[in-house]
Amino acid sequence: FLLVSLSLHVSAMRIIYMVFFLVLLALYQVSARMYNAIITIVWWIVAIYSILFVLMLYLAQFPTVYNPLLNATSFETLKDIGLDKYETAELFVSMWTPVIALIVIALQLKYSQIGRAV
Repeated sequence: FLLVSLSLHVSAMRIIYMVFFLVLLALYQVSARMYNAIITIVWWIVAIYSILFVLMLYLAQFPTVYNPLLNATSFETLKDIGLDKYETAELFVSMWTPVIALIVIALQLKYSQIGRAV
């Protein structure tokens, strides 16, 4: 969460990652038992969100997607959301952190015993 939410510039999509992190942290502080009961569901939600984040960021690079969005909103609004136009190297860097987070989440879901009866 922190890797993704604190990287590059601030946008609404990255703020949502920070909200996920803070909610999980607060939930763990309040009740570790409830945290263990719902952590698998939260990991799935974050994984789906990461997939949608990378997909939206990638699709926004195409003029057929970006131009209608730009006509419907302003450039500043798209930038605030996190849908910027990037050069190839910048796009790779901006997509790298959510992809790494997605890989870590997939490994966590695959090999973790959290939320399962042992």
